[in-house]
Amino acid sequence: MVPELIIPELKNMTYSGRGIIIGMNSEGDSFIGYSLTGRSPSSQARRLVDGPNTGVIRTDVTDKTQLEKGNPALLLYTAIDYFQIRSFPRNVSAIMASNGAQTKLLYNAAAEQITNPMPAHLLTRALSRPFWELDPNNDTRIDLTSFEPDPSHTPRISAMVIGPYAGMHIVRRREGGGKESLFFNRSLEKKKGYLLTTYSGGNEDPLKPFEGEPIPIDIPWDNIIEITQAIFNSIQHGAKPDENFAVSSAAMINTPGDLESHIINKP
Repeated sequence: MVPELIIPELKNMTYSGRGIIIGMNSEGDSFIGYSLTGRSPSSQARRLVDGPNTGVIRTDVTDKTQLEKGNPALLLYTAIDYFQIRSFPRNVSAIMASNGAQTKLLYNAAAEQITNPMPAHLLTRALSRPFWELDPNNDTRIDLTSFEPDPSHTPRISAMVIGPYAGMHIVRRREGGGKESLFFNRSLEKKKGYLLTTYSGGNEDPLKPFEGEPIPIDIPWDNIIEITQAIFNSIQHGAKPDENFAVSSAAMINTPGDLESHIINKP
């Protein structure tokens, strides 16, 4: 019997924002999955694309007029990237993902080739100190290691996997206005994974940030196409357009000697 292409823990969220899944299939191949949803027209006017030369997965624009109503500094970024870790077996890469420009910090941490290339350590190295970047759209500076400066104070979520080793991170706004930064160290097991989203899953105003630790999930699928489809199916809601926040899903997997990726965008 073919397992249903649904992740119940993600499907049960009406609005998850952005989501990252780390996991391992039954063959021991580790992967990162990504889900992209949006409530506003500017968030919906996007898609995921892969670079023809690098193979990285990034957000792109489907309607430039809608993008101008949002903030490109927060809407356009590399969602999934990778870097070959030379101190590991030659067929293993560090796969990293985030919901913002902080992906570049994860890549640089992996590229430094330090003596302890464990995902949780690299995440800590990349995200523990403020990194300021100019937002030319608003002529302000944004700390890529803090929550986003939008009305919802959107948390930043990040993850990295290297073989069976994995780490996740979330930074969200405290009630008093400061930031709360949490790191999670995880070991991956076959047919198991973890889910981390920006929001708790409701569709309220204001949106509530994700709370607690990454959610354990089952991974009963082996190939990257089924994994990506399961993620996309799980962010589909409602029969009416204004009830369906799904935008895109993607995944990248470490197969023996290679990397494979797949993207699904809404029609």
